[in-house]
Amino acid sequence: MIERPERFVLAPAADSPPGWRETVVWLNDRSAIYPRYPTRVSYCPEVNHPTDGRILQFSEAFVRGTVHIAGRNVACEMFVADGLVDSFLRQDFGFDSDGDGRIDRGLGSPEFTSAHWRPPVFKLGDRYVALEDVDLRRRQVLFRERPASNYVATDWRMGAEIPDFTFVDFGGVTRSLGQFRGKFLLLHFWGTVWERGRPPVVSLDHLKATHDAFGARGLELLGFDYAPMIEEEAVHGRAFVKHHAIDWIQATPQSTESLWEDRFRLGAAEALVLLDPDRRVVWRAGWGHPAQPGDLARILDRLLPRRQG
Repeated sequence: MIERPERFVLAPAADSPPGWRETVVWLNDRSAIYPRYPTRVSYCPEVNHPTDGRILQFSEAFVRGTVHIAGRNVACEMFVADGLVDSFLRQDFGFDSDGDGRIDRGLGSPEFTSAHWRPPVFKLGDRYVALEDVDLRRRQVLFRERPASNYVATDWRMGAEIPDFTFVDFGGVTRSLGQFRGKFLLLHFWGTVWERGRPPVVSLDHLKATHDAFGARGLELLGFDYAPMIEEEAVHGRAFVKHHAIDWIQATPQSTESLWEDRFRLGAAEALVLLDPDRRVVWRAGWGHPAQPGDLARILDRLLPRRQG
């Protein structure tokens, strides 16, 4: 427990994304639900602060325990802002769906999500359960069984096949992922990340260069802006695309909000997902899994041979 300024060691953790280092420290807070609570302190060495070069880092308090469902004790955890909970429907929540004893918080995992003001639904064997209520003072978490139709989360870990979905592009045309079957397709969930001061997974210039270099070799690129219920941001995203002459297909935020929040469970985080012609994930990068220089170009050069003649 931290009583005075002190140093602590950040080390790799089995349930964290590659490259992350972290530790858990115990903090005192008489104003919180508990007199002391654990805080996970994490950082990703590959992600630098965009202005002064410091390592980007953050800390979050969390509660962890088990819930008894269908004869099984299932691990779950909830990340809590400032040690307090005003509504569990806006917290990050983890659930050990596959029963391996740990919660996979990695990119594309269906075991970790933000609630987005809707009870998150998780898969547990052949059952589907939704987080119904949380009472931290009583140390109780309540789940209720839901029909399979309520579970829409997409598993987009390596090798997973992405189910079809529809969207509307900036020109008002309704499209689907299925239209791109048979091609390599790079999905870019961006949400005006370049102009919000966040360190991007890839720079706009690098993405343009990738599109120019591999578009002629068969690569398709599809962009997704994120502006939930904020019309001004949606308009701003269109202006950004026009100003920077981004010429690949862009989906409107209004048509893909559920895709971001319920299926890919991204929140507002940027991500890149490369699909093969059968819509299987062959490469991805995002928060906690930053793209290393040249990674994308190397894999595209291998997957998309140069055309002869």
